[in-house]
Order: sequence, then structure tokens, then C-alpha cells
Amino acid sequence: MFVSAPSGAAESETSGIPVEVVYAPIRRLYDGVLTAVDVQLRGPAGSTLAAPRALREAARSMQETKALDTIKLSTGLVATEVPVLFTIDLDAPPATALPPTAHQVVTITHDAFSAHPAQALRAVTAARSDGRLVALDSVGSTPRSLALLPLLEPDIVILSPDLIHRRPDPDISRAVHGIASCAELRGAVIIADGVDSETQRRRAAAIGAAYGMGELYPPVSALPQLNSEACAPLAFPAGGDPNPPSRTPYEIVSEFRTPLRSAKQLLIEMSIGLESLAAGIGAEALCLGTFQHAANFTPKTASRWQNLGRRVAFAGVYGAGMGLFAEHGVHRAPLDPNDPLVDEWNVIVLSPHFACVLSALDLHRDGAERDREFDYIVTYDREVVARCARAVLERFD
Repeated sequence: MFVSAPSGAAESETSGIPVEVVYAPIRRLYDGVLTAVDVQLRGPAGSTLAAPRALREAARSMQETKALDTIKLSTGLVATEVPVLFTIDLDAPPATALPPTAHQVVTITHDAFSAHPAQALRAVTAARSDGRLVALDSVGSTPRSLALLPLLEPDIVILSPDLIHRRPDPDISRAVHGIASCAELRGAVIIADGVDSETQRRRAAAIGAAYGMGELYPPVSALPQLNSEACAPLAFPAGGDPNPPSRTPYEIVSEFRTPLRSAKQLLIEMSIGLESLAAGIGAEALCLGTFQHAANFTPKTASRWQNLGRRVAFAGVYGAGMGLFAEHGVHRAPLDPNDPLVDEWNVIVLSPHFACVLSALDLHRDGAERDREFDYIVTYDREVVARCARAVLERFD
């Protein structure tokens, strides 16, 4: 349990862990100009929870982030020229009494998404509907975190300290490319966390961050201590459609492309080809498949997807009659037999550098199984592919 404590309070004075509110400046990396302030909580000085990130990670492991966020959102603020960010987790309730320059930022991590993908997507939709910002946190801590950049289209990307606390290596190189893609296509604000020295400031700027926070820019205990500074307020990208209609991938792609007609065998080979591409991309890819009915997810197909699940960031397969479980890295979930998605065959691959969807509509004509006909569409449009991926994932708890 975490409790708010006044500055200087000792841990023995409370029944829980005392936390203190501090205000961390977010500064422009090339000149140090103040651009925003992040409201943070830290644990007792000298403890393993003294750093805000360590406290947050401990709270996540104990499922206590809501308690931290409640304390954070109860912080009294007056209007300031500089934007003030309240970074909160998925389940934090919206605050209603914040000044106009205060922004609630819903943060998502790869682990939170993998555990509950539909919940994460619904949280993004709800946040944007409420006028809140969306941040992807700890980007670069694992290559799998990069797969979420094109899916979530975050307003803010918070880079893991790992990216600037070690020398360049292949993982950092891949992260730099993914970050650049997100910044170019979405206009996301890129903030480096863990900027603790001049060397790390230079590294953060080199990998594409425009802003940073860390010990090089020490937090203050009272916001007025920063109010006297000249500032260049952060500008955030315009949010996407907060309430996209629930549709199927084929309905989405058929708005933009003319379908072709084919028997089943060609689609099998095209699907296998896409699965191979996803496996080659590896940990930065998300791969989804809808198979109409569980019977179509044959042992041979399951074997391919198990291999895929060991390689990619997230692999999900769906069909009427499927069980709800995860095995060998593959997440399975049943489709409602009345869902129009049951009439479709979809393979979706999404990563920072490659996006493709094969979407086919069953024509339900009589004939042998191998001769079943479909109208199908293939597109490599990243925005359309991301919409298709969200349309599938949002159906499941």
C-alpha cells in the first residue's frame, strides 16, 4: 500500500510506504529549455524505491498503480504556462479538476498490452475520447516494445533508459529505426528517460529524442520553482478518431481496394508467405490470423504459428469454436458464431517497417473444400493495416 506523506516524513510514521510528489522538468535536449513538467512520485530517500521509475515498476508488480495514480491526480495545481503531465496507468480514473495546461497521459507498456490487448486498445480509445494523451512507455527496453508503435500510434513515446545507458548495438539500431518511423508518420513527441549525464544527453539526441528527463535535469519539490523559467511548451499531435466503428478487416480494406477472386489454395500459399515474412521480422512484428472456424486451424497450421509465436512480439489466432488460452506464444480466442468476422480469412502483419493484410471474404459457394472461393484484397498501407489489427483485437477481453 502507498500513502501520501509530507516532505521529510519517515516510513515508520505510516502503515504503508510513504511517497512524495516531485516535479520533473522535461527539457529540450539541444539547449535545455523547459518544455513540460512531469508529476512524479518517489519513495523514501535512500531506499530501492527512491527513484520514480523504480517505484512505478514495484507498484505494477503488486498491481498497486491505481493507488499511486490516485495520489498523483489529487495533487493541487494552479494554472501554469508550461504543460504539466500526469502520467498514469490504464486503469486510473479520469481527473476532473485540473487546469487547462495539465494533461493526463495514459501510459501503456508492452507487458500490459500482451496481458490484456483488448483492454489496452479500449483504454486508448477511452483516453482519446476523454481528451487524454496516450504514451507508450519503456520503448526499447525490449525489441517487442517496438511492435506497438504502429498499432497504438501514441502521442508520446517514452524511451527506456537502457537505450542511452549503454553503447550502440543491433538492438539499439533497430529501436532507432522504429522510433524514426513513428516520429515521421505520427508526429509523436519523443522523450528520453534516464538522461542522467551529458553523455546520455548526447546519446538521447543521437537516437532521435527531442526531449529528455533525468538526473541531468533534477526534479523540484514545488512547481513554482520552475515557473520563473522561460519555456517552449510541448506541442502534441492531434489525436486519432476516438470512437472508431466496430468493423471487420474486409469491410475496412474494401473501401480502398478492388477485390480479386481466388480459390482457397492460392490464399493458403499467400498466408504462409506472410507468416514467413513476420517470422523474419521477428520481435518487432505483430501477427494476427482469423480462421473462420477452429477446424481450419489444423495441426499443421498450429505448428507454423507456434514457431511464429516464439519469434514475434504478439501472435493471435481467432475462430468460432476456438478455446481461450495462450500456448507456445500464441494467443487464441473464440469468435462469436454470429460475428461477421467468421466469414473472413485474415492474416495481418504489422511492424514499424512493414505492414500487410491479406483479407478474404468467403463466398459460401458449393463445391469441394479445396475449391472454395473467396474475394480477397491485399494492402500494404500501414494506416489501413493498423486499423484492421485493431478491429480484430478490440473484440476480445
